[in-house]
Amino acid sequence: MKQAKVQDIYNLSPMQQGMLFHTLCAPKSGIYLQQFSWTLQGKIDASKLKQAWQKVVNRHPILRTAFYWENLEQPYQVVYDQVEFPWDEQDWCQLSQQSQREQLETFLKVDQERGFNLSEAPLMRLAWIRLSEDTSQIVWSYHHLLLDGWSLSLVFKEVLSFYEALC
Repeated sequence: MKQAKVQDIYNLSPMQQGMLFHTLCAPKSGIYLQQFSWTLQGKIDASKLKQAWQKVVNRHPILRTAFYWENLEQPYQVVYDQVEFPWDEQDWCQLSQQSQREQLETFLKVDQERGFNLSEAPLMRLAWIRLSEDTSQIVWSYHHLLLDGWSLSLVFKEVLSFYEALC
């Protein structure tokens, strides 16, 4: 844990404790790794979309949180002042549509298997994949320790608001 960058330290909620326990018991299961993939039509400014995601990460402490449990009496969540949102850009324009579908299927499987190191924030990442001049595929992966289903729409709404403002 890097002391200079820590903003706060919290106990885990009972739900988070359960998810952490299950994740540690079956680390390769990917049961709590959430993955959203969607296709966007129209020209997307990738740099502005990346900035919008980073602004949302900067606004919400849980999105800058890592989890620690080893050699501790109880697990803790540690919020960092700043983290860089992991962003991967790929260009698949030269691939056929069939190859793009196959590549996406492989990408999703590998991303799921990759998982997260729970003691390294942020516990989420995004891939922006250019499929054509006006079509993009977005793959957002995060650990369920960070967000529940009710929070997702709020995150998406903020990302879109920031993106519109930046454009």
